[in-house]
Amino acid sequence: MEMTIEGLDIGVLINNVGVTYPGAMFFHEVDENIWKNVVKINLEGTNLVTMAVLPGMIRRRKGVIVNMGSGASIVVPSHPLYSIYAATKA
Repeated sequence: MEMTIEGLDIGVLINNVGVTYPGAMFFHEVDENIWKNVVKINLEGTNLVTMAVLPGMIRRRKGVIVNMGSGASIVVPSHPLYSIYAATKA
């Protein structure tokens, strides 16, 4: 990824990725591959893009990173069917 953005003057990064599983399910009902994909995209994707962009921002001494969360991280105690998604967006 670093090679893709090399030479670009990226001043703003908005991390707004978010995937969830195909339908409402309790924690114990979600297949392991599905929750691993949610974690990989929502957490690892955000971290990898940030790690690629941040060194240039530090070098230029300017830049802004905005990480978007989700209201689901607040609602989940009363709606437990998306607990894995909510944990990755808190």
